Amino acid sequence: MSNEIPPRGKKIVFYDGTCAFCLQSVQLIIRYDKRELFCFAPSAGELAKKFNLPNVDSLILVEGEKTLFYAKAALRICKNLDWPLKMLYPLYYLPNFIIDPFYRLIAKYREAIKCEIPKDLPKGRFLE
Repeated sequence: MSNEIPPRGKKIVFYDGTCAFCLQSVQLIIRYDKRELFCFAPSAGELAKKFNLPNVDSLILVEGEKTLFYAKAALRICKNLDWPLKMLYPLYYLPNFIIDPFYRLIAKYREAIKCEIPKDLPKGRFLE
């Protein structure tokens, strides 16, 4: 197995590992990512430091040389997922000033959103 990070052809989703809503989002991505294009790492982990990622209150998508934040990251992820989530991707083309406020509103209150922390996430999809 290669030590390449990310593994060839994979995209990395960095998430808040202490947030139940964020972990539920990761679980949703895994459920609709039948081609297993995404791997995951906590945004406060060592891998995030190696990528020199800014400290933002956002899901972060690293796709090749491109790094996306906020709504653009979430919607770009949707592009690669199965239906019905794939149908959200056209929203990616809206300007940030229109879509980011919705993302930031959810991010602001994500700790208050009651979710259970998933217990059965597949370990092979996580880089750390």
